[in-house]
Amino acid sequence: MKPELLIWRRNRAKVTVEDAAKAAAVTSGDIEAWEAGGTAPSLNQLRCLAAKYHFPPCRLLPAGATGRLRAAAGLPPAAGSWRPSITANLAFHIRTAYERRELALELHDDLREIPRVFPLKAQLGDDPEVSGHACAEARHSGGQRKLCRAARL
Repeated sequence: MKPELLIWRRNRAKVTVEDAAKAAAVTSGDIEAWEAGGTAPSLNQLRCLAAKYHFPPCRLLPAGATGRLRAAAGLPPAAGSWRPSITANLAFHIRTAYERRELALELHDDLREIPRVFPLKAQLGDDPEVSGHACAEARHSGGQRKLCRAARL
């Protein structure tokens, strides 16, 4: 995150440090630290600032942002990795899922908890019948409950 970008966006929106702090639910000192480059805001705090500054969240991300950051801001993956066979509706739901996952991970960090482990993975090209069967089998066999208990220990 470029501190100059945060300062420029805030000034362009004519928002005071105090108002920005209120919008992001932080102190004025936090805003000043972000703008000085000492620390960086979380993705949720960036979203709050973007709403206050009337800019899309992706406009507060650095130009080279990739991976989870791009997805959570509503941007498609970096050039070359986008699959044209994905419909706009599916892309929306994928972005929403990434966003929710990011918020859940932040919540776990705030609560100092370890997220549960989900052992199953599926890709867009996988057979939905096979993936659904594997998920149902893991659920019915109690595998997920055992993994959840192990994660708490």
